[in-house]
Amino acid sequence: MSATIKDVAKAAGVSVGTVSKVINNSGYVSDKMKQRILLAISLLDYQPNAIARSLKTSKTNTIGVILTDITSNYIMNIAKAVDDVALAKGYNLLLCHTNHNEERELINLQLLMERRVDGIVMIPTGGNVDMLSSVSNSVPIVLLERGVDEFDCDRVAHDYSQISYSIIYNLHKLGHDRIAICHGDERNWQVRESVNGCKRAFEELKVTAKKNYWSSGESITEGRRMAARLLGLRKPPTTIYCTNELLTVGIIRELRDRAIRIPEDIELVTLGNFDPYNLIESGIRVIEKDPTGIGNMAIRRLFDRINETSTGIKPKDLLHLPENILANLRMRGIR
Repeated sequence: MSATIKDVAKAAGVSVGTVSKVINNSGYVSDKMKQRILLAISLLDYQPNAIARSLKTSKTNTIGVILTDITSNYIMNIAKAVDDVALAKGYNLLLCHTNHNEERELINLQLLMERRVDGIVMIPTGGNVDMLSSVSNSVPIVLLERGVDEFDCDRVAHDYSQISYSIIYNLHKLGHDRIAICHGDERNWQVRESVNGCKRAFEELKVTAKKNYWSSGESITEGRRMAARLLGLRKPPTTIYCTNELLTVGIIRELRDRAIRIPEDIELVTLGNFDPYNLIESGIRVIEKDPTGIGNMAIRRLFDRINETSTGIKPKDLLHLPENILANLRMRGIR
């Protein structure tokens, strides 16, 4: 089996990103470190046949796509949108899966570089900054829905702040003055944006966001616990707004077990695409995201970078506020 960039990094006692800098001749690496890496490359007979330099002189008409969860209906619909646009332009996809694991993401990035892809669309894990920076010196990268600290890159995402702001603001205008917020881990960019949007709405409404109405978690079990705690308050909320799909499932199960009716006893509003077959009862306000719109924006931005039509334009966040979300808000009585 031929050596990989990971083998070189291990033999030289450095990171994969540092090895990539030497191969690409990009970024600072001390002479001593460089000699150690070159020695490891020679001893292992590593052949970086598809790293940056060759990519600058030829195209393969291939796009790399790195996804965090291929079991997600929402994520796979994004991939389909990317594929539809790429195919129309004569490009093929190489699809990779990380399962939210940084090590697998690193391996995927290495694989895509070795396969000489012309660009990468990816949902990042949040790590591998050195490798991402090195790769982006050779091929364009567009991030989906999330960002990576200290890595400046184009990112396409829903405007979670504005979506959450609109939901909270309009729920209050409908007469809900006790609104609970259930969300995921705030280390996640989109969660922070959603939370900020909620807080902005409360501030404009001059409503105090009660601390015991806020909960965070990432699982169905935690969703059940959140619902149980909220229902046990002396003044339970009249509405729960949940921005996390797994939490929503847990909340629904807890409410059902307690024979609490939606929306007669409590209003439940959720942001996501966790029910593609419309099995959830109609009383729940499901504000759906737009994976097709996100996928289209991402791949078109990537082609702009590949074709150098956006040369000189700094990386930026391209925020998406889809019409179907606003239509859904209006249809369900929220203006």
